[in-house]
Amino acid sequence: ATAKAEGMRFEGLGIKYSKIDFSACLAGTCMDQSVAFLKTATVHTMNVDGVVFDGCNVTDTGGYGVWFDEGSYNCGFMNGQV
Repeated sequence: ATAKAEGMRFEGLGIKYSKIDFSACLAGTCMDQSVAFLKTATVHTMNVDGVVFDGCNVTDTGGYGVWFDEGSYNCGFMNGQV
């Protein structure tokens, strides 16, 4: 079983200019300029409980900024910018 991260809080965090892996897109078909082929994000949570991003900024990512994925419970992104 996978361990679950719990009760984490990030305040005032700034993330800018993340990199996208285009290899899957270039090997197949891309949907024009859409990033729908991506399976991740700059901030990507899975199997977590109570993870909060307060006053954080995730900008200029070129893809998805924040993604609360499967198994993410009681999580939030507030008072920030994506």
